[in-house]
Amino acid sequence: MLDRLGIPYMVLSLSGQILLVNETFRSFMLGGFREPIIGADLKAIRLDERAPPLFDALRRVMWDSEPATRGEAVPVETPQGLAYISWKIARIALKPNLTVLVVVGEDVTEMVRMKQESERLAQRYHSLLEALPVGIVVTDFEDNVIMANTKMAEILGVERDEIVGTNFERYVLEEDRPLLRKKTRERSHGRSSTYDIRIRRPEGEIRHLQIRAVPQGPDGGKPSFALAVILDITEQK
Repeated sequence: MLDRLGIPYMVLSLSGQILLVNETFRSFMLGGFREPIIGADLKAIRLDERAPPLFDALRRVMWDSEPATRGEAVPVETPQGLAYISWKIARIALKPNLTVLVVVGEDVTEMVRMKQESERLAQRYHSLLEALPVGIVVTDFEDNVIMANTKMAEILGVERDEIVGTNFERYVLEEDRPLLRKKTRERSHGRSSTYDIRIRRPEGEIRHLQIRAVPQGPDGGKPSFALAVILDITEQK
């Protein structure tokens, strides 16, 4: 099944002997090595330049007795273009006296590209966003905060560094959360929205906010995050 899906995998003995490897793995990580490979010692194989992060992780599982680990994402050229593969490595006991290492690749291209895009966005707009007199927050389509400016932190009553990595829903009154989720779903389909919600600050004060959120994507492509401008309209209520 993994072969049909184009997923790279390899099975090793704990001593490093290759027991099973598919063509996708051979192409990605072994530099297209064409010699007979089953039964070979992994250390004797000429490695592709992308392989060291994977084999560093392999050594930790093989010799340091970690039960499982994940290798760093590595770039891989595919017929569809550049992709990023992360490696899951685990010890599996097939029999009481037979334990093997299983290496399976996972396509994390979208995750890597979203991270790269958010980092580029942060670098490009940091100075501008800090100067604005309104709250600015960037979230994914599960409302996880990727970036926020200092004014946004002031509105929420927290430090700016506390916001990034949290879910924006945690600040919203429970009664208003269904509306937030509905608008987030709309943004994931490319629709902008303007709406009012209420938040509760750490000291218990309730504030009324107006949110103008616009879906964004890399180079005008499919939306992958949202940029929201947030005004505190409490005094107008």
